[in-house]
Amino acid sequence: AQAEARLARSTADRIQSEGQLEASKASFQRLIGETPSKLMEPAPPRELPVSLAEAINMARSANPTVLAADYDQRAADADVALIDGEGLPQVNLIGTLTKSDNASDVYSREREARGIVRLTVPLYQQGAVDARVREAKQIANQRRIQIDEARRQAVEDIISAWEEMTSAKARVESF
Repeated sequence: AQAEARLARSTADRIQSEGQLEASKASFQRLIGETPSKLMEPAPPRELPVSLAEAINMARSANPTVLAADYDQRAADADVALIDGEGLPQVNLIGTLTKSDNASDVYSREREARGIVRLTVPLYQQGAVDARVREAKQIANQRRIQIDEARRQAVEDIISAWEEMTSAKARVESF
């Protein structure tokens, strides 16, 4: 009875796989424009991790979502520094240099240089800069939390993928 049940299940799996194959061929033809002919198995990807621990380390450091969250956090920290700098004194140097040659009546040459140094010290800003700095710091803290969330999600995804790969290998070896 068990053998007959296994045979029936194997037959059903085969029929389902054949149906998936035909559907995949139809998708291939729709996307590529021709029917698949002699297809070759692609080479296995290089640099795959050999252990789950190595895969988790790669996910924590090289996952694109984690990297994007890290760059977002760095940009938020830079925004904090930029906004904080608005409350600091500023020094501006404005300069002009003019040279003119007049050859109409008597040849004359004029050169003029002017320079202005301006120091601006913000004395009172009604707390606007401080409020913007607090807001930027809050956003930077949110970005730090998002990095942790991205890492946890990447680890969860890699563990799930690793377990799927392990079970797929076991199924292939069982045949």
